[in-house]
Amino acid sequence: MFSLDKQTTDLASGAISVGVGFTAWLYVATQQQMKTSLFTKQRLSDAIAGAVGPDLAQKITGTSTGAKMKLAPMGWLNKVTIGGIILKVANIFTRKYTEKYIDSVPDFIDAAANGLIAGGTIGGILVDPAGMTETSKEDFLALGNTPTPRGREYSSRISVLV
Repeated sequence: MFSLDKQTTDLASGAISVGVGFTAWLYVATQQQMKTSLFTKQRLSDAIAGAVGPDLAQKITGTSTGAKMKLAPMGWLNKVTIGGIILKVANIFTRKYTEKYIDSVPDFIDAAANGLIAGGTIGGILVDPAGMTETSKEDFLALGNTPTPRGREYSSRISVLV
């Protein structure tokens, strides 16, 4: 039987939870940008802008963003959060069987589930406004086939123009 001490298990569980939570938050907050890689500076900047505002996001990442803060109270209910809840429930049922063989696995699964739930909830509530998809070379937002100039003088509700 493989066993880790309590301190190592707690440290690893915390790292798993934070890592999975960060990735889930970044994924959910920038779902409109699915054509770009998840870990790009622009997606990170847009996710931060959705949480703390575009000015502070630009200071943190050094990348300008057209994303604005937008709260979606029902955004917590998304596929990432539901996946975390399902993983947590499944872990409860399997905990008694896996602890016989490897005692720290249920703790790691629980940490991943907690990260999915937390990241999915935060990313779903503090979302990137719809339409903030990708930035082209001309600094335009691609809304379907209609490019719309990005700038402070334009509303974040530019979908009315399309």
